[in-house]
Amino acid sequence: MKIYEFDIPKTLLSDLDIVIRDKEDIIKVLLHTIKYISFSESKKEISNDCNKIVLVVDKMSRLFFHYEKKIVSFCFPFIVKETDEGLECLFNQTLLDSFATSILLSIFNDKDVINNGIEKLFEKCIDEFSDYLVYEKEDVYYELVNYLIGFEPGYLRYDFDDQNHIKDLHPLKHFDFYYSSNNAVKIGVNDSETFNVSYLMDVVNTKTNCKYLV
Repeated sequence: MKIYEFDIPKTLLSDLDIVIRDKEDIIKVLLHTIKYISFSESKKEISNDCNKIVLVVDKMSRLFFHYEKKIVSFCFPFIVKETDEGLECLFNQTLLDSFATSILLSIFNDKDVINNGIEKLFEKCIDEFSDYLVYEKEDVYYELVNYLIGFEPGYLRYDFDDQNHIKDLHPLKHFDFYYSSNNAVKIGVNDSETFNVSYLMDVVNTKTNCKYLV
């Protein structure tokens, strides 16, 4: 297992401030994060500081975002490679560099692009691929778009909500599972528990002992 920690830039914080409600939000945060970490120096040890990104590369790789009073985590679905210049993120043999992530963001920045149907998505892809002149790699980008739409993010969030908590109905400390309100699952956390990124990493690590709800 390899762990990389980065400071969260203000530009990415603005994306995180928007509550993640659908798959497009997940994809956009993921792509902005790839664009950022590809050019940023990482730390090789975990701190408990706020406003940081932690990338855990393992059999099941995950991203963790610790900001304000929240920790958000979801799957990191790409290969990570260390180079002298920093980290490279790969889809099969395709490098997800600034150019590639910009093309993908131009597609997914269109609100409801996923929900508007396959025909509208196909038209959007054609327009963006034409603008970016990627005719020779169209098949790769179509595959990437399809992969991003289909991957399971495994989203979860730990929240210390001192503004909206209502005793046992909306506990001060709680986990939220799933990003859609249609599938919302909220589990309260015992006040005696101390939560940080390291703790949450252990919760989702299949190689360590399980945590128990009761």
